[in-house]
Amino acid sequence: MRVLVTGAAGYVGHGVARAFRAKGHTVYGLVRSEEDAHLLSLDEIWPIIGDLDHPDSYSHALDEVEVAVHCAFDFSSDKGVEQDEKTIDTIIGLFSKSPFPRSFIYTSGVWVYGSMGYKMADESMPLNPIDIIKWRPSHEEKVLKATSSNLRTVVIRPGCVYGGVGGLTNILFTSTLNGAVTIVGEGHNRWPMVHLQDLAHAYVSAAENELTGIILNVVDDSTATLREMAEAIAVAAHLEGKINVLPIEEAKKQFGPLVDGFLIDLTVNNSRVKRLLGWQIHHAPFVYEANLFYSAWQTAQESEEF
Repeated sequence: MRVLVTGAAGYVGHGVARAFRAKGHTVYGLVRSEEDAHLLSLDEIWPIIGDLDHPDSYSHALDEVEVAVHCAFDFSSDKGVEQDEKTIDTIIGLFSKSPFPRSFIYTSGVWVYGSMGYKMADESMPLNPIDIIKWRPSHEEKVLKATSSNLRTVVIRPGCVYGGVGGLTNILFTSTLNGAVTIVGEGHNRWPMVHLQDLAHAYVSAAENELTGIILNVVDDSTATLREMAEAIAVAAHLEGKINVLPIEEAKKQFGPLVDGFLIDLTVNNSRVKRLLGWQIHHAPFVYEANLFYSAWQTAQESEEF
């Protein structure tokens, strides 16, 4: 297949682009700089330098591909939500005009469920998104409503992604520089997790199997609490037992609305993606290989110093 991935230099987008290329597909990656374009070229991915604010900068690539995978989102930008909707409209608008079958895979996330405690969330349940992604369900709906005989649509809801040197776990790793692993609250809540490579394989399988009009939760089977994850990191950092609890009000000053994500208590059902795609979990749960992930983060920090 010919595939365009937005956010191809980002944490999730780069992993997804590499996974498509590993299966032999021709991959185009949307990036914003020459430096990122160079990195994509090293991974055998054709770089497209463009900007989500300017659809004309990448619309020519959409004319050439069969599959568009939207992974980009800029949480640091005030225009992030507007950019996301504009990108959805651009992809749907161009793909809907094609006389040939096209596929659009949209990246959402499990935070749309909100906290559910010990009740397991599945794709059929009503949503209660945390404030920082309150807009996400309407964007999911826009994608799915565009489904037609020639436009296949899939919404993927990843868990909290780990592996490599990105994701929310990096915040936990970084806190060790102050002599303890810092968590928000007591840490009895559970984060739905998924390794980046396992997640990326789900995107590829969804495209290859030509699913349409469907939502897929992509999470692993782990049920460790945030405190258990922090304890595993503390051992990896030779700080065994040193867990610092950051009061919620103080955390809000430091992290803003992202705090709701740190506090989320959620277990998510992954049976649909396993059943429809034969998706398998290849990586051990985070707590069992926290030392490996911490080592990767340390190496990345050392590299940045040179």
